[in-house]
Amino acid sequence: MPYLKQAARLLVVDDDAIFNQLFVYALNHLGYEAEGVHNSDAAVEALARRHFDLVFADVHMPGNRQLQLLRTVVDHHPLLPVVLMTGYPEMNTVIEALRAGAADFFVKPSDTEDVESKIRRLLTAADRRRRARRALDELTTMGEPTTDA
Repeated sequence: MPYLKQAARLLVVDDDAIFNQLFVYALNHLGYEAEGVHNSDAAVEALARRHFDLVFADVHMPGNRQLQLLRTVVDHHPLLPVVLMTGYPEMNTVIEALRAGAADFFVKPSDTEDVESKIRRLLTAADRRRRARRALDELTTMGEPTTDA
């Protein structure tokens, strides 16, 4: 069963305060629980403090050289989808982002219906990956010897 959007927690990371505020507002209005932060360090802190189901992160912001935030999230939260966004798309950046583990990429501003469609698709895919991971973990532990005395 796919995620219910009311339960989904979304993190928005963008140094453009106006875009950040408007995007968080739009996501909340769509029924998601969205939180906005303005830099990579604040994003890492938010991810350590709370569970999120999806991250939207701006490509071009201070402290995010060579997609460092994406790489950090992929390393520490491998099942958490990250959608990169930019107002200045460059094909090399898109390719590098997807190779580094981005779940998707979009150009700001983007159509609300397109964003919501991406969210639903990515949350459903992430839910499937978590279920598969859980099933694999259960199968792995079933074959381990018990330590009963």
